[in-house]
Amino acid sequence: DEYKIVQKIGEGGFGQIYEVIHQTTLEHYGMKIEYLSTHRKGLKKEIAIMKEMPSSFVFPKFISEGQTSSFRYLIMELLGPSLSQLYKMLPTRTLSPYTLLHLSIQMIRSIQALHEIGYIHRDIKPGNFLIRPERKYLVSIIDFGLSHRYLLNDGRLKKPRHRPGYVGTYRFASFNALEN
Repeated sequence: DEYKIVQKIGEGGFGQIYEVIHQTTLEHYGMKIEYLSTHRKGLKKEIAIMKEMPSSFVFPKFISEGQTSSFRYLIMELLGPSLSQLYKMLPTRTLSPYTLLHLSIQMIRSIQALHEIGYIHRDIKPGNFLIRPERKYLVSIIDFGLSHRYLLNDGRLKKPRHRPGYVGTYRFASFNALEN
């Protein structure tokens, strides 16, 4: 009841993403939903990970969470477009070497910040990096439903699993990941 849907802005393997407006403050946010009836669940895990994240420009700000009788939802800072969407908007479908380098550095910093809190993302792709309005902090990483904790609470590495299997988007996987 606090939020009103403005428009659908995306869809993924786990659910839909909407732009919403807070009824009192009139602030715009992103809302990710996952139907409770779906067999592939990831939003509960994503919410838990986002709650652990430090306040940083490399992560979207966590706002709220909740559940209705039919779906679970996450309210977060509204960002975008994704790098994938940005690429499709460009008439030449190319970026300058300077822009590519700048974006790459920002993306690596985002991944590094996630590693510093003990998680690996497991679904790195252009669609999971959103453009920020601030020029200094250009990119934020999103979509932590497939992320995996690789550090124990005391900072030591977890023991590797013998055959963990592949998780992520095949199109952006390394050959090595696909062979195992």
